[in-house]
Amino acid sequence: MFPGFVSIYKDDNGYINLYFYPGLSDDVKDIYWPLELTNEYEYIKNIREDKSVIYQFINKKIKKIKCKLISHNNDYKTITLEI
Repeated sequence: MFPGFVSIYKDDNGYINLYFYPGLSDDVKDIYWPLELTNEYEYIKNIREDKSVIYQFINKKIKKIKCKLISHNNDYKTITLEI
């Protein structure tokens, strides 16, 4: 098992990036459903081979983002990430 997680960082160009990894259960299935972001901020979505996703936000002035991680068994946790 490899747990899923979400993190936030500012890249060298000043863009805010949200990194999401859905995790991997013992039976080799994703732990979390894909994130559903609101249309509050415009972003570029980059899906990677390991099923992780990087969301690069166009607005460089974002200070915090709230994420709701929902597992496949409908457990959830809300995380607020701040830059």
